[in-house]
Amino acid sequence: MPKIAIGTANFGMHYGVANSHGMLSKNSVAEILGLAKSLGVTCLDTANAYGESQKILGELGVRDWRVVSKILSVPQYCEDIKYFIRTQIDLILSSLKLSEFETVLVHNSKDLTGEVGYEVYEALDDAKSRGQVEKIGVSIYDPSDLDLITSRFQLDVVQAPINVFDNRLQDSGWLDRLASMGVEVHARSVFLQGVLLSAIAQNNDFFKPWKATFEKWNRFAELSGTSALVNCIKHVNSYEKVAFAVVGVDSAQNLSEVFEAFSERPQRIAKHDFVVDPKLINPASWCIV
Repeated sequence: MPKIAIGTANFGMHYGVANSHGMLSKNSVAEILGLAKSLGVTCLDTANAYGESQKILGELGVRDWRVVSKILSVPQYCEDIKYFIRTQIDLILSSLKLSEFETVLVHNSKDLTGEVGYEVYEALDDAKSRGQVEKIGVSIYDPSDLDLITSRFQLDVVQAPINVFDNRLQDSGWLDRLASMGVEVHARSVFLQGVLLSAIAQNNDFFKPWKATFEKWNRFAELSGTSALVNCIKHVNSYEKVAFAVVGVDSAQNLSEVFEAFSERPQRIAKHDFVVDPKLINPASWCIV
């Protein structure tokens, strides 16, 4: 059963098309972290791209947490790749007020598949050798990126989307392959940035081409006798080879609901139930109006 990792994007910025709360207050973040610790949740997922998130986490104290953070994408005309990566990691450490943290991920997989890939990896490996991080890895949108990445580099962690609409990591065979390679898998986009839970977000003009898909999903959730949130959690929970499921929450109460859903019996939703356009399951391609 995957463990919960708390996604912290909304701790430092307005994140997610279904986000009606905006950036959370520091008090709300403290309440979430306090409850999480009491529930035995130990992992935080953050990034340099998440606004004030890491600064706030550092102020609240995360020394006892397993922290996964992501570095910004390498600028197009960066003259010193290794220096850029070092400064990114130093920024994470200074913001979080730590001397080391568990896992650093490349936020943009193109930084490893492109021409600068070897320099990026060497800089990450250097940070690992210096003891600044324990594990290195990559966050991907498309499992096809792994063909090239894993042929070039030895990774400890891969973060990838898994949700009721997106089971490509399993269908492509990569979930099993990563497990056989000893690579830890973290599932993200469990709620597809909250769109799977929000009728308001689903009614955005951008999502009109997939109206029938969302209607089918909402009908499925209704007939199941439980909430869309519980169905999403039960689905990702059915992937035994996933180490952590990254879940964003907007309150301590919301975290309590998520934690409760993880105690439900896992249930995989059959892939043929929802045939989904690749444009829908890739938030990087969204153009929300």
